[in-house]
Amino acid sequence: MNRALLTLIALVAAAAAGCSDNAPRLLFAADPSISVALSQSNITVGAPLSFGAIMLCVSAPSSATIQKVSIHDPHGAMQVDAFAVRPNPMASGHEGLGALNIGLAAYGTGFAPAEPQSVRGVCPKDLLAPTGEEAAALSELGVEVHLGSGVTGGGRALDLTYTADGSVRMVTIPFGIWLCVATCPPDIGASAGSSGQP
Repeated sequence: MNRALLTLIALVAAAAAGCSDNAPRLLFAADPSISVALSQSNITVGAPLSFGAIMLCVSAPSSATIQKVSIHDPHGAMQVDAFAVRPNPMASGHEGLGALNIGLAAYGTGFAPAEPQSVRGVCPKDLLAPTGEEAAALSELGVEVHLGSGVTGGGRALDLTYTADGSVRMVTIPFGIWLCVATCPPDIGASAGSSGQP
């Protein structure tokens, strides 16, 4: 194979890689340096907990459809039972979903876990200072979890598997959730070790 043909193949491969890297991505619409953790004490094993206020956006005009939400590096027996997105309620003066001892479908208010979950709003140019229009375009993610057994469970982040422009991708959202049957230690997320025991 001559040098010109090899160079052409290399350029085509580089262009294809560049197109893939420039594909729209699902992103956490927050300061990239922050990490959030929610802990819930005195929970009942098997009972649902729904939480939200996780704002999402896409990096470019497109649509990202979330296929799966799971606990990143899980500790204990907590699992995700449902998830859904809705238009950002805070942009119109309403409250986001905090943490409620109820299933996501029962909570409703714009969350419909049985429907496809697509995010279409383009990320603000400045994540720290979105305009009113940019804030209104964001989507709030709600997640329902439960502790299946044990006394504690959780993880430091959430893994979102999604499709965008025909590609399957994953993004890790630095939003941790911890459930405890008694009082959660103040440092529960920080003390979770590789053994899987908080």
